[in-house]
Amino acid sequence: MNLEQHVTHVEQQISQEESRIQSYLARTTGRPLLDVVYTELIVTPAPSFPAKGFTDALYRTPNVPLLGRLYNLFEKAEALPLFNTMFYEEILILGKELIKDPGQDRDMIQNITNYRETLLKLVQTSFNNTVEIQRMQTRAFEVFMASRGSMPAKLLAKSIDLVLRTGNTRMTDVELDNKLDQMFQLFRFIQGKDVFEAFYKQSLAKRLLLSRSASYDSERVMISKLKRQLGTEYTDKLEGMFRDMELSDELTKQYNDKRLTPLSFDLTVNVLTQAYWPTYSPALVQLPGEMEKALVDFYSFYNNRHSGRRLFWQPGLSKCSVIATYAEKAKEFVASLYQAMVLLLFNDTDQLTLRAIREATGLDSELLKPTLLSMSTTKVNILIRQSSKGTATQEEKLNEDEVYRYNPMFRHTNVRIKINALQLKETVSPAKTCLTFRCVVTIRSKRW
Repeated sequence: MNLEQHVTHVEQQISQEESRIQSYLARTTGRPLLDVVYTELIVTPAPSFPAKGFTDALYRTPNVPLLGRLYNLFEKAEALPLFNTMFYEEILILGKELIKDPGQDRDMIQNITNYRETLLKLVQTSFNNTVEIQRMQTRAFEVFMASRGSMPAKLLAKSIDLVLRTGNTRMTDVELDNKLDQMFQLFRFIQGKDVFEAFYKQSLAKRLLLSRSASYDSERVMISKLKRQLGTEYTDKLEGMFRDMELSDELTKQYNDKRLTPLSFDLTVNVLTQAYWPTYSPALVQLPGEMEKALVDFYSFYNNRHSGRRLFWQPGLSKCSVIATYAEKAKEFVASLYQAMVLLLFNDTDQLTLRAIREATGLDSELLKPTLLSMSTTKVNILIRQSSKGTATQEEKLNEDEVYRYNPMFRHTNVRIKINALQLKETVSPAKTCLTFRCVVTIRSKRW
């Protein structure tokens, strides 16, 4: 007998007993008799209900009417504490199943969100939305999400990042706000809120610095949700990141207005208060001549306005837009500064060895390898990588004497092409203020 058949059987038995009591027994005798019926048909067999279909009715194949009928029977039996415990245990079991497999981490947050939305409807429509049933649901979510340690916090921050990067292109403002609200509800259940903050801050930094944010308004909505939940101390650094971006826009305008000789490229400078932002490992590079002059010039401009402050330049956070002139048509490459530095070397030559590129850019192996490989793959073959055996594959180890050649036959359906950015390594090294560049390099008289 499955759960629905059992519930129907109990309802029929109760109805028959009530009819007999009304016809033949005194009222004082009726209630004790019904208590025995409820005990034998509801309370005693309750442990078998999950196997009979209670688990499936909760989530796998939600059955709102059936669960409502079952809840009413437990209520009449005055056994709601037993029902609440059974509800809690089943939420826990199903929740752990949703998050236990690392292979499903990509869909974890969406699966938990769907799970919670399904349970909310059941709680509101079938279980009278009681305070106790809500408390059991909250407690179960906290326990099963804690079973994967800090992973749910990390994945929640990444899921929110994905929505804030692309949400407005696929959703209306109302849909986006509802989506963020659903995800934020999960934030209440995670234990590692400091872990979430670290990953959220890292993602927010990339959205702001790399211009990946779909909407500043949506970003502020999310921060306001965090502030309401945890207070201003939790969100002060996040809000400081936005203040830095606004002040940097004003500072860049003042710098460009002050210059007597315009640069040959458009320049945007971000001055970041290090206390607010993630800290990245520093790198020493050799900039192309005009970029180096612009950097020194900006240092002078900034120090004249803010004496006593120190700037630490972070080339790993800088990005460029490089206009490339081909015979067919011009292309725009959205590149990291490291990628742009390498591309500009090929303005004056058709080929360079890895050793020559290293010496010209100052990039160490850890940075140079992914930079070169990102531009010499079959997907984006702006450069052609050659070894002594001919065209090299991405799997082959780099060596100092291999050659990289300019590819005049480069083809791509898009005019604007994003070259995969490098992953920046985070450290805890202290710094007061750091500096990043965003520039559009347009040298149409040459190759790039």
